[in-house]
Amino acid sequence: MRISLNRLQLASVLAVAAPVASRKTTMPILNNVLLVANGKLDIAATDLSIAYSSSLPCDADGEVTLALPAQKLHDAVASMTDKDLRLDVDGLNVELRSGRSRFKIAGLDPRDFPKRMDTAQLTFHPVPMSELRFLVEKVEFACNPKNHNIALQGIGLNLAEGISAAADGYSCSVVRGDVQIDVKPVHAPKEALRHVLRAFEAQDTVEVAVGRQQLYARSGDALVGIALLEEAFPQERVLGFIRRESPHMAVVERTALIEALKRVGLMATAEHGLPVDFDLDPGSLRLRSDFGGEAEDEIAVEYDGFGTKFRIAAKFVVAALEAMSAQKVTLGVSEEQMAPVYLAPVGDEEHDVVIMPMRRD
Repeated sequence: MRISLNRLQLASVLAVAAPVASRKTTMPILNNVLLVANGKLDIAATDLSIAYSSSLPCDADGEVTLALPAQKLHDAVASMTDKDLRLDVDGLNVELRSGRSRFKIAGLDPRDFPKRMDTAQLTFHPVPMSELRFLVEKVEFACNPKNHNIALQGIGLNLAEGISAAADGYSCSVVRGDVQIDVKPVHAPKEALRHVLRAFEAQDTVEVAVGRQQLYARSGDALVGIALLEEAFPQERVLGFIRRESPHMAVVERTALIEALKRVGLMATAEHGLPVDFDLDPGSLRLRSDFGGEAEDEIAVEYDGFGTKFRIAAKFVVAALEAMSAQKVTLGVSEEQMAPVYLAPVGDEEHDVVIMPMRRD
């Protein structure tokens, strides 16, 4: 049995499929990609929480199904230099030939491979990739997959309203996009959504569908399915934390604040992020930390209110600021003890961040 196809096309598909295949599993078959030659070459990989499949044109002198180690196959195909590739099949094993390069790879019984994705009964809706990327990347910093609260382990994606949100108990981020499609809200793992973005990074548009407990995205012959978190994301509760009006509202250069926080953070580290004291006065914001060492910095701000002080873990502020792109951000604080601190890009009404302060002893 012989299969011939374009090596570069297969290498491109395997670059997406191989990372999906699980390397740490008690099921060896999950280390493999499934290859099915039947007029075309279908490629599939899964770790049971993420699944990927695609198809390529090929010339084959018969039908065959193979399960080959994903990373080895990818590395071998990617390392070759000729554009043409030939697979000579001998039972469960394959010999790869391209130019003067040759590899022999042993496979497993393909009958052990999990059932492939079936989306025949689902309705797909087009979504611009720029919008999907925006909805994920603006909130993912506030997502903690190891959170003890299952409801806060992923990203709440409400594509019917164009809202995404994430919260980890220390910070929360909410963003509103322009997409609105008729699907139910989902609670998706961050890394799974990142894989969707990587799989379709070269595309302008993807089609999205939601199954019983899965989210699917497809473009052309490529399809990604991700298992959703069972606990619903508390969107209304998270939105309730957002306050655009605070007694003290200051405007600060975003990059200047990031750099000042990083400088102050050079002297110490802490389990949940370096605590930094913010002293806000008319025209200036002073930053200070004395955990393990002492550091101070000061930057100019647009603020003419009364002086106020609060303490925040620096890493949450930096992560929020790095997810924004505006030149300036609004910093909103209240005189209430332990009141949340509000951050938002100036001129952007669609992105809100709330960060919980730390106690000042």
